[in-house]
Amino acid sequence: MNTQHSADRQPKLSIITATYNAARHIPELSASIAKVSADHVEWVVIDGGSRDGTVEFLRQQAVAHYLVSEADAGIYDAMNKGVRASRGQYLLFLGADDRLIDGSIERLLAVIEAQEQPADIVLGKVELEGVGVFTSRLGQLTNVINTVHHQGALYARSLFTGFRYRTDVPVVADYELNFLAFRRGATTLKTDVLIAFCGGNGVSRTTSQIGLYRSMHRLRRSHLGQWESLAYLAVGLINVARRKVLR
Repeated sequence: MNTQHSADRQPKLSIITATYNAARHIPELSASIAKVSADHVEWVVIDGGSRDGTVEFLRQQAVAHYLVSEADAGIYDAMNKGVRASRGQYLLFLGADDRLIDGSIERLLAVIEAQEQPADIVLGKVELEGVGVFTSRLGQLTNVINTVHHQGALYARSLFTGFRYRTDVPVVADYELNFLAFRRGATTLKTDVLIAFCGGNGVSRTTSQIGLYRSMHRLRRSHLGQWESLAYLAVGLINVARRKVLR
């Protein structure tokens, strides 16, 4: 099943969502996107072949501008498909159990329009279920850990020229894009916009901290020497140990 978007003016923003058997969560996300009043925003949904009514619900609601349902190789394969299918100048990735904060997209697009030079990444905040508000940022700490939640960042399409998420790293593969953006001097626009509320069922939220650091080490090793990457891994593991002692 494939519902294509129309070939009108290029959207300012593409919201990309990967789903699989998400019927329990998708209504809230769909409702929050339906409230967006800004023009030139599209919602691209890449479904992994759900059998729980997810696709039927999305078809009935007719909020998604592009919807495809087919087997895939996991979340990051679906996100890569979403990048290819989307047309926006900026891309925002939301999970099926996330939802937009009312007015956040309108505020972000207004901030973008006010800039003389477009930024590579527009950063905002997200509220993590059971944790609190997280402010995305790029900096030296990005060498060690993922400092940007993809729900709290609008990525310029140009960042995906020659880049796709790795599908052989099933957790935190989005770290690689943030790491490369920092190392290559990508321009950022920091805002105080609370973009989304994020559910607690994401893969990175249910994976051990040590597992996350090891996955980030694998991703860094493609771009750094072994010893430099190991040094960043050591810093991360020491931080995990320190937090356990302080609890």
